[in-house]
Amino acid sequence: MKLIFMVCEPVERTISYYVHMSLLGWTCTFEQCVFSDSNHQKVDTYNFAVNRSLYITHVTRWLKYFQLEQMHFVNGDEFKRNPVPYIKEVQKFLNLPIMLDENSFGFNRSKGFYCYNSNGIEECMDKDKGRKHPIINERTRKILTEFYKPYNRQFIDFVKQDFKWAV
Repeated sequence: MKLIFMVCEPVERTISYYVHMSLLGWTCTFEQCVFSDSNHQKVDTYNFAVNRSLYITHVTRWLKYFQLEQMHFVNGDEFKRNPVPYIKEVQKFLNLPIMLDENSFGFNRSKGFYCYNSNGIEECMDKDKGRKHPIINERTRKILTEFYKPYNRQFIDFVKQDFKWAV
């Protein structure tokens, strides 16, 4: 068995998950959700939006059942900008012939991301993907960036792959 993980910059991932959960009923502001104190300074590691981006903790759990060699990590931020090299890497990791290449994707300007093209028919992610994110104040972003740095460093060192995140 092989596992494929798509990881994104943790602060953006946290915001994205918050947006998703807000559409499903979360009524807290972003700051109320990600901080455990009323001054919005202490990051709430129990909040699922925050916890999802602590990649090292999740990989460590998976290592109880799988070897690191069975895992492949895709830079989701770069994948959104140019999926082809990452799709090729995944195909190689799975020992598959390269069937998806430059001709398999096209940028959809109205959606703002790449879509799969098959025989002239474009298939894109659902309308709930690519949603606009709220503007997060710089203080909150800075606190979260600093919070994630040691976890990012551990994860990057462990998987031996640089994702270009703050560490």
